[in-house]
Amino acid sequence: MAGITHLEEFKQPALRALVDESEKDTIPSLVDRFLPTENVFSTTFAGDVIKTNNFLAGYIGEGSEPPTIDRNEMASYMGEIARFGLQDIVTYSELEALHEARNNARYQDAIDRITIRALNLVGWTRDLIQLAKSEALFKGKMANDRNKIKYGFDFGIPDENKVALTPDNDFDSADFDILGFLYEQVDHYVLTNGRSPETMLISREVLNKLLTNSQIIVEAGRPEGSIRASADDLKNVLQRFGLPTFEVLENRFYTYQDNESKKIIRNEFMPANRIVMTSSGVGKYLLGPTLENNFQPGIYLTAIDKTDPIRSVIRTIGAGFPVLENPQLVKHLDVFTP
Repeated sequence: MAGITHLEEFKQPALRALVDESEKDTIPSLVDRFLPTENVFSTTFAGDVIKTNNFLAGYIGEGSEPPTIDRNEMASYMGEIARFGLQDIVTYSELEALHEARNNARYQDAIDRITIRALNLVGWTRDLIQLAKSEALFKGKMANDRNKIKYGFDFGIPDENKVALTPDNDFDSADFDILGFLYEQVDHYVLTNGRSPETMLISREVLNKLLTNSQIIVEAGRPEGSIRASADDLKNVLQRFGLPTFEVLENRFYTYQDNESKKIIRNEFMPANRIVMTSSGVGKYLLGPTLENNFQPGIYLTAIDKTDPIRSVIRTIGAGFPVLENPQLVKHLDVFTP
């Protein structure tokens, strides 16, 4: 046979084992702390979210038709919207090299190369889960255009939890009263939630504004003439003034190849100018079952042989959706104009 599905390494038990073993090596991300993954077994889980979550608002628009916000109609689309996955093509020439291998070493090398690609595909599929979580937490919104159906969701972060400073009075001003501003925002958070935010999630761009602020430099006790404080200085200042600590997102983008358009998508999930105050208990990511995975939740990895032209396709399939159960625990502060 010309494909790969007859090989033991690419039959379902072996592929299932690849997914399971790679899961053991997965390190929980920052966003997993606030939106942990929860396995669910209902095939209607995504539609149920739309019908029962009071904070989540969405719209669906098909072609030039005006979008609908009817929850029952939205729910009917959710099975498709919640599905995600990626694929990789093992080409004719790669299959030829595999089946013409003249010794065990070359054969095993070809097998290993395809296996690594399958593992990468699983990893990138997990990134799609991370992207969905990140957009819900850092943007509070999600939008896409799939199969000519446009959809969008607002996860219900209250308007009073969205603060945008004006260009003439923001973090771009080296002498802006950052500590006073943060005090004010934390006070509002406590008034709303009865507790302080656990942390402030920031970009490197925001960090740079904080470290070069004259107030922070003075409070950090830097020598006269200093133009920058250190990250440790900033942590100490915030702690001394009773403010939450900060955590820096080193990367604000996820990059992947879209299955339909074949384009490389670089998706920004957090604006450069945003501080996100948040705490645990915000919500969760529901990872649901799929038909392909025998109605079990999780990422399903499979291989398919095709003809005309001869090729093999490695695919991942999953279904999931983020839910903010307590969106008031998220506060967005846009502190400069990008």
